[in-house]
Amino acid sequence: MTIDIPTKLDGITPRWLSQAFREGGLERVDVADCEVRPFPDGYSATGQLARVSVRYRPNRNGPATVIVKMPDPSRKRADVRGSYQREIRFYKEIGADVGVRVPRLYFGDSDSDSDAAVMLLEDLAPAEPGDSTKGCSYDEAVAAIRGLAQVHARWWEHPRIVTSDWLWTFSTNWSRERLERAISEGWMMLPEDYVSSLPDSVSAMVGTSNWLQNVRDQLDSQPRTLCHPDYRLDNLFFNHDPKGIEVSVIDWGRVGRLRGGFAVAMFLAGESGLGGDEIRSCLEEYWQVLKTGDIGDFSFRECVRDFQLGTLAVLGQRVLIIGLGLNANAPQRIQDMRKKSWDRVVQVVEEFACVEVLDGISY
Repeated sequence: MTIDIPTKLDGITPRWLSQAFREGGLERVDVADCEVRPFPDGYSATGQLARVSVRYRPNRNGPATVIVKMPDPSRKRADVRGSYQREIRFYKEIGADVGVRVPRLYFGDSDSDSDAAVMLLEDLAPAEPGDSTKGCSYDEAVAAIRGLAQVHARWWEHPRIVTSDWLWTFSTNWSRERLERAISEGWMMLPEDYVSSLPDSVSAMVGTSNWLQNVRDQLDSQPRTLCHPDYRLDNLFFNHDPKGIEVSVIDWGRVGRLRGGFAVAMFLAGESGLGGDEIRSCLEEYWQVLKTGDIGDFSFRECVRDFQLGTLAVLGQRVLIIGLGLNANAPQRIQDMRKKSWDRVVQVVEEFACVEVLDGISY
């Protein structure tokens, strides 16, 4: 059975939910009523998110609440086209064995011709979502980085990802010419308060045309693993238990095949808000967990180098987003999040001497 894909949240009706649950494998579900409660503005840059409370007919039960995720027609962006198809494929093909807890996909479908897509996902409550505007505690950071290391250790140069052409990479995301043009334009248009926060050595690097392409080339090279390029606090849920902190990870729309340092830097440099000593401790935790997998001769120094490269890539991403004006019309919460991320990343770039990692690489 094929069912229609709604494009707005008002298309999430009891009849549609019943069909979607059955299509997804919950054959005896029959929805009597539902209440759709959209998330506040600013919790997704490109999509529509809502929590749906569901009431069922007698003896035809399913989950009490689900999360609905679909594109927002008013926020179409070329760089996210295909992300819903990729995320649905991730949950169906990899999610159950990824190495960290992810929500169950009850139903997912997409239409590449119209860019319409919808997912019904497990509601992870009462686990608490992280907040990218606030940072996190050291204990939460350790739990998050250990979960990321488990994913990277499990999928290190794994045949299933090496041959999967649907996974996101830097090289397939932007052409070299487009990236060099965009980073130059982004740098020229970057607001003065952002430019003035950069140390001289970083300004000299960012002001060149091909530095970011060279960083990305390095991160696209072997050894690669399954990478969550948006490993941000907004995409992490923490379940605090006396036995420890369990982390669940959402938003796999850009799941890719990269060196792991980019995801590590996205979280530690851009999100956590931790100081240098705590970041170093988290890097050691990450590497210790990584060594439990079949990663070959990958030293801690290489691990730190990947983190340095990843931090430069996160800085470049911020130059593109902010300098090209993609931040200007975003909800205020997202603008605030990106400004805090900028300040954190700039501090880490300087403290970890990230520019020096490009010695020997022309930029």
